[in-house]
Amino acid sequence: MESPLESLEKAIREAEELAEKVSADGRVLGHITRVSPVEVEEDKRLVWIEIPFQEYVKADDIGVFSIGGLLGIVNPLAHNIVLGRIVGYRREDLLSIMNIRAIHYSMSDLSTLQTPLTLRVELIAEAEVQLNNREIVLSEPRPALTPLEPGSPVIMPSSDVTLRLLGLPSEGAVVGYLAAGNIVLKNVLVRLPLEALYHHVLVVGTTGSGKTVLLKNTALSLS
Repeated sequence: MESPLESLEKAIREAEELAEKVSADGRVLGHITRVSPVEVEEDKRLVWIEIPFQEYVKADDIGVFSIGGLLGIVNPLAHNIVLGRIVGYRREDLLSIMNIRAIHYSMSDLSTLQTPLTLRVELIAEAEVQLNNREIVLSEPRPALTPLEPGSPVIMPSSDVTLRLLGLPSEGAVVGYLAAGNIVLKNVLVRLPLEALYHHVLVVGTTGSGKTVLLKNTALSLS
């Protein structure tokens, strides 16, 4: 019989493997921090996530870590995935962490800058995740209320996972791409359900905001 610690180790290991499968690039970016409590309240659904320095600097587009960016968290014990939105960040020099004041400021030694990028993430929605004949199956999304574990793996979610957890339609006329933070997710198509075209639609926006482009994309997708 497995001990509670052995069960936890197994759950974490399986969560890491699942995280790689539901990620957009097949890798784990970071984890929920273990150096501070995971403390979530009903009106304050925020967690701290640590991205190792190596992952931070080798990102293809540093904009993925900007305010408004989307991340996925795989919950080891609840066997679900949580979608979160970046609402803040912290970059800290090792000198600051150790509370050491430099007598002479110098950029000749940058080794103390090799610290994790810490992200403050707002929890948006969660869904149970299962593998059915190697196909990823997600339940209906619901509010993110299930307790999360310190050390839970964090990923860049795949387009299917992002669409499902945001409740966006997977079929219909393509009107554009999803914008998250400073980047446009070209792998996440935003669609207008065909049923919506049976009703009147009001498109409002200032000059140059994209009203004409939206209507052109809709007509092109329908054709």
